Amino acid sequence: PILSCKEGPLIDKLLKRWQRYRLRQEEGQTFMNPSAHKLLEEASRDLSSETDTLAPRLVARLVDIERLVRRERPASVVEIGSGRSTIAFALLSREMGFSHVAYEQGRDWVDLINRKIEEVVPGAKSRVEWAPLVEYGEGGYLGHEPRSCDLMYIDGPFVEKRGRTFKTFTGKPCYYDALRYFESGIFPRNIMIDGRTDTVDLILASPYAARYGLKGDVAWANQRKMRLQMAGARRHSTFTLR
Repeated sequence: PILSCKEGPLIDKLLKRWQRYRLRQEEGQTFMNPSAHKLLEEASRDLSSETDTLAPRLVARLVDIERLVRRERPASVVEIGSGRSTIAFALLSREMGFSHVAYEQGRDWVDLINRKIEEVVPGAKSRVEWAPLVEYGEGGYLGHEPRSCDLMYIDGPFVEKRGRTFKTFTGKPCYYDALRYFESGIFPRNIMIDGRTDTVDLILASPYAARYGLKGDVAWANQRKMRLQMAGARRHSTFTLR
């Protein structure tokens, strides 16, 4: 009934107000600890064109990653795409001992991130590997051999629209990396997706969706009018193996 009642627009307005309050409450946090936060900030200066390299919203997303990693204790992490989250995973990897590999389509970016890991987080079991972009279906994936992992973090790849409109909810590309893992018989315990709401839809529409429970992020929940999910005010969409 809540999905079809006449008060729907009012409910949406109240939920979005709650989301803004909840998300604002999470800003101003420190990633891991002051020392690690400072290292992350130093590494970020070369990884962003923004003046504020560690804006509160970004830090809140990284803290969200930290929370899940500390709760779930993965032994291995695969990241699709790379950036400041890669440095965050490297810092967590050095402290907690899990292995972490990120796949990246930009060769220059691979070299830069690996150099930053060596400078800022020596000793971490963390690295970035180059993988070519393969355009496929309504988007694409990074061409690499799927590897067993407990946590998959999806923050890429990047497919240029080139004037195209993809047959997805938003008209943007979706990414097939998680589905390629499923088809290889690999089912990560957790899959975190940063934005990329059409990729969430892709997983939900797959034959493997029943294996996972979903907690959707703010953007996905708001776009799809999923009111119970909207109330969660989450920064990532997270699939958890049942």
